[in-house]
Amino acid sequence: MDFGSFRFVIRARNQPLVIGALFGPSGDAEWTSAFSSFALDATAGQIAVCNRAGCEPDAPGPFAFVVCSQRALTCSDLDIERCTRTSEEDSGWYLGVTLDQPREPFESLTVLGVILRKPCLAPYLGLGTGCLVVFQDTRLLRIVPPPRPQP
Repeated sequence: MDFGSFRFVIRARNQPLVIGALFGPSGDAEWTSAFSSFALDATAGQIAVCNRAGCEPDAPGPFAFVVCSQRALTCSDLDIERCTRTSEEDSGWYLGVTLDQPREPFESLTVLGVILRKPCLAPYLGLGTGCLVVFQDTRLLRIVPPPRPQP
């Protein structure tokens, strides 16, 4: 089952049912309770944020790439914006410092890498194309959903 940025497997292991989160590009299941709990928490957060913003969840896979300014994961004022994906490997997410200079170096991380380095972003990575999320002093300032199509 796919939910949010993770894929889950439910199977009987010595009775009762066990939930495992698929981990790794090969699709190996991670059966540790810590990782499964982490993945379920991130997924629940993504669904809740999408519901609050009035958007359909559209979470990229854990190994999709995110374009990230080098300072974005260490500063408190941050913009994250979901652009149109250029490929299946692209999440469409751009993470940048609010007042980025155009020449600031960028790096490419995976969605899972971003979540592991800055867990507070996990709930917002399920938002769809066109969404902008602004943080100020590490607090959510606003979510700007994409414009709705005119009837």
